[in-house]
Amino acid sequence: MATDLLERRSSIYSNRVRMPIINELMGWDFVVTWMPYGARRHRRLLHQELNATNATHFHPYELKATYGLLRALLDTPDDLESDLRQMAAGCLSPASNVKLALDMINTPYEAVKCNIENGGTNPSFMSRSLQNMDESCDMELQEYIIKSTAGTMYAAGSDTTVSAIVSCILGLIENPAVLKKAQEELDRVIDPNQLPTFDDEGLLAIYYCGYKRDLEMEKRRPNRCTAHSRCRRRIHGIQVSKGFIFNPHPVQFT
Repeated sequence: MATDLLERRSSIYSNRVRMPIINELMGWDFVVTWMPYGARRHRRLLHQELNATNATHFHPYELKATYGLLRALLDTPDDLESDLRQMAAGCLSPASNVKLALDMINTPYEAVKCNIENGGTNPSFMSRSLQNMDESCDMELQEYIIKSTAGTMYAAGSDTTVSAIVSCILGLIENPAVLKKAQEELDRVIDPNQLPTFDDEGLLAIYYCGYKRDLEMEKRRPNRCTAHSRCRRRIHGIQVSKGFIFNPHPVQFT
């Protein structure tokens, strides 16, 4: 039934309930996850940037952030979580007012736009999206979609990145035999005077398996948003009325 509702009939059962406190009072209506079902422009932009091929654009920045994390751990070895949050570009707590939420999407946008005009911007999701805008379409709408999508990526990636790394560290601590094998593999493959890069991924089988396992554990969290139906339907003998609210539970999908 879950597949039927959320995939085959997603146009009917992927709508979002109205959340006046979060969206209207706190100003988080730009987050793609909480938007009502519509033209899917934001989701299309996310897919273009985060698919398996284009995600490699982030590799140089991920390496730079990782090296910064290692330096920070040498200076503050007892402050792991803080250093991880710094590596993940910080974690913006849910804003209690509209200004903070708007600043999160407007300030980076204005900075990137200014850098593009001055010819000094670095490659990024926002810079690529701004340069690929269609001048024959509504420019203001395109700018809003780009800002909202970038804000969603920032807000969604901050905590999830940290929690994934922390859970991986915990798993290695609880399984010292695996940690030992991973270290032996690393010592065998990587030169002692170098750090691993994405080019070494195919040579580090144990690390890659651990990475995949960690992502699988992340998927098991019940973090799917509440949805409601847009019309009345009968599914597998069950009458689902218009406006029916339900909570998908990812634990049951894996």
